[in-house]
Amino acid sequence: MRSTKGFSLVELIVSIAIMGFIMGVVLYNMPQFNRNILMNQAIRQIASTLRDAEERSVAVVQNGVTPGQSYGVYFDTTSGSDFIIFSDCNNNLKYEVSGSCGNESVKNYSFTQGVHIKSLFRPQDGLTCFTVGGCPVATGKMHVIFSRPDPSINISDGSGNCISGVSTCSVSS
Repeated sequence: MRSTKGFSLVELIVSIAIMGFIMGVVLYNMPQFNRNILMNQAIRQIASTLRDAEERSVAVVQNGVTPGQSYGVYFDTTSGSDFIIFSDCNNNLKYEVSGSCGNESVKNYSFTQGVHIKSLFRPQDGLTCFTVGGCPVATGKMHVIFSRPDPSINISDGSGNCISGVSTCSVSS
């Protein structure tokens, strides 16, 4: 008498083929999944750094720095994977390594595992976007500065010129 318990050879081969197909699909999509995770981490890191600059700008005392000082984040596409949080001690709406009050850098940040800033797009004609499709004017450097007491946001290009449409830039001396 033949036993009916267990799997037949055909059932076993079909099961292994289905599992192989599923594994192939998963492994094929794994690099895209990893890129998405790294991009989401980079976005969260930038958002956290912007929030940190905003909090520093409204703080009463921050590490012995004069109260009411502006803080910002500096992005530069030439460095690729680095961006800097800085204290704008002379209120010129830009980051300076060697300005009237020395190096304004507070903390340097770096992306990991090959993530880098390829390009920056600035808003044009009142658009408030930072997407490739909607903002045709590219800039290599960008400063995002938070000033007291609001904190108001000032966005300026590499030379400290206000980018129109999104910010209320004003240089105070």
